[in-house]
Amino acid sequence: MCKLSEIRCSAWKEFYKFSFDKKKHEYWLEGERLLSITEVLAPLNSYHKIPQDVLNHKTELGTEFHHIIHLYIKDNLMEDSIDERLLAPFLAFKERVWPLIYSKREGGRALVEQPMYDKKLKVAGTADLILPHDIYEWKLRPYMPFVDVIQLAMYDKLAGVRKRRRWVISFGLDGSYRQHRAENRQAVPMFMMMLKHRREADIYRQSLEDWKKLLKE
Repeated sequence: MCKLSEIRCSAWKEFYKFSFDKKKHEYWLEGERLLSITEVLAPLNSYHKIPQDVLNHKTELGTEFHHIIHLYIKDNLMEDSIDERLLAPFLAFKERVWPLIYSKREGGRALVEQPMYDKKLKVAGTADLILPHDIYEWKLRPYMPFVDVIQLAMYDKLAGVRKRRRWVISFGLDGSYRQHRAENRQAVPMFMMMLKHRREADIYRQSLEDWKKLLKE
């Protein structure tokens, strides 16, 4: 039983819980912001070559596509409200992809977009779908093995208990799709190296900022 006042006890519990700010895409644990797996993998992406307005458009569509699939799996989707640009890939998911995945549930629990974290590594992420023996990611873009393999390996690590088969299903706006087995035993060691580099870079940047502030005083 907490011996603090109810107000202080409530604040203490609030401070120590894990939370995810979906709008900012920020994960918090014990009052500290955790690095997301996406942030750590950012150097592997080549999005800087894409004009910002095009990138914003693709990001918006990708986010909405994930939201549609989430609602559909949860049986809470109003299909007549779907953006016509996403209708073809959604129908591909609904009519061809989901029936095959559903058959693999084996009566086990399905976790849909469940935020997860590793307290020791201080990283977090959200997998699109976790089944007892499989883990899935939907992509509204071509498969990028050098990124996706690591992402799936880390989601599987965060989910714990067992090693699952890892799949990336990439969709096109024309309704085409391809399923990829996204596995490589070097994926987790590569992530650890990238995480170490990111931590060191953050320390370096903070040291520069502290130095600037010191000279301004």
